[in-house]
Amino acid sequence: MKAFLTLLLLFYFAICIGQSKWFPVGAQWYYSKPGIDYTSDKINGLDCIIYQSIGDTIIQNKVCRIVEIKYSKNQTKIGNIFLHQKEQVVSYFNGDSFSVLYDFSAKAGDTISVHNHAFHPIAAYFSANNSIDQFSYKIEEVDSVKLNGNWLKRQKVIPIKNSTWAFSNTSSYIVESIGSLNYFFGQSTNIHPELSNGLLRYYKDSLIEFKNNQWKHSPNMVTFNKVIDPYKQWYVAHSQLAGKYVDTISTQSTTNDWWGLWYHGILNRNKKVSIGKVTTSVTNDSIWFTSDNEDEKQLIFNLNLKTGDTFDFGSKFGGKLTVDTILFRDNLKLVVFESNEYWGDSIQFIEGVGPNIGLAYKWDSGMVNPYVICQFNATQKVYTTSNGLFRDCSFVNTSINTQSNNVITVSPVPFQNQLTIHLPQTTKGYYNIMGMDGKTSIENEFQGQHVTVDTSCLKAGIYILKVYMGHEYSTIKIVKR
Repeated sequence: MKAFLTLLLLFYFAICIGQSKWFPVGAQWYYSKPGIDYTSDKINGLDCIIYQSIGDTIIQNKVCRIVEIKYSKNQTKIGNIFLHQKEQVVSYFNGDSFSVLYDFSAKAGDTISVHNHAFHPIAAYFSANNSIDQFSYKIEEVDSVKLNGNWLKRQKVIPIKNSTWAFSNTSSYIVESIGSLNYFFGQSTNIHPELSNGLLRYYKDSLIEFKNNQWKHSPNMVTFNKVIDPYKQWYVAHSQLAGKYVDTISTQSTTNDWWGLWYHGILNRNKKVSIGKVTTSVTNDSIWFTSDNEDEKQLIFNLNLKTGDTFDFGSKFGGKLTVDTILFRDNLKLVVFESNEYWGDSIQFIEGVGPNIGLAYKWDSGMVNPYVICQFNATQKVYTTSNGLFRDCSFVNTSINTQSNNVITVSPVPFQNQLTIHLPQTTKGYYNIMGMDGKTSIENEFQGQHVTVDTSCLKAGIYILKVYMGHEYSTIKIVKR
């Protein structure tokens, strides 16, 4: 009897999945994330969202496909969605029940109510709000299109009045076996008109391949947040013989994809002067600089570097430096080099910010020991360093921390739930332990020669320990097992 039930269940699985025209295992969708301007020449922070059908499951006695969703840029998993097809109707599991997303039995003039009341969107919606009032749309036209020898139904859909979510804020298309040609779960109808509705770049399964002619690049192409814009301004700390200062670097649009780079500060009696030009790649992953006195184009920023690669910063910063690690912080990419910068931080390339030593670090007569502490887009602050020497885009005090020559050790190596810091003598100071994502996990003051730290809250992995004593500091890479 048990064997008979198992065979019956397997037969039911095979029949239901075998009838499905939708989401066969291995099917892939490549989407531009909704709410991004993908039509501009310099695309800003455009990530690719990948859907992939990976298997089957049963939820509430319904056979469902499991579709995994992740970012292309860093392969971070967003989550799984669960899709169920019954004849021409496709539903998704919203956490409590199934909601109809597509209905190809619908006729022109019909209304599809995915949610006719307020609901909590799943992660795949990419909604900025925890609640969406209504998700409904109207079928305006129905026809068929031929794709790879297969005739597929196509619906032209429009949002209905008062619906806060739909597949577009104007009109858009849904194609049988593929879904929306904008974004699978639609978007807010209140989205700014200059931003996109999302875009299905590419779809492929064992029978169908769809390439969207609105997308001219590779399906999994990602672009990074823009470093250079007409209203960007960087507050840069630097150390001259006469003292320490915070001055500004800004960009100004010129011609032929080049941007003027301007300095305003103490080095020129607080007058704004041109120091060169910068240009960026279409995908915002690279920046080049040329000074006003020469035409040579110098690469000053590259997010495509990998761990172990080298980059030439020039003699002022030690020449060629090696990439220590690649981080993603809030889905922004950081390239971290094996270096100790004057202000107690490593040299980094930061997505959307640029080099943390500033865009003008190859300026011949420029700032000494430059370090970006804030970035503004027009009047909005968009970046602030986490370096404890600075607060509110200025210095905390007049003391400069320098790399200590004292030998500091830790034990055990690797550690588990407790770590001891061994100092050369009894002293006061403070320490912090930072994860490879750049976020501080543990921070505290100490007094003594042997300092015990409770590390039970840390997950296994690699961390950076910084120990500050007076105006000196030491940095140690530590590993929790």
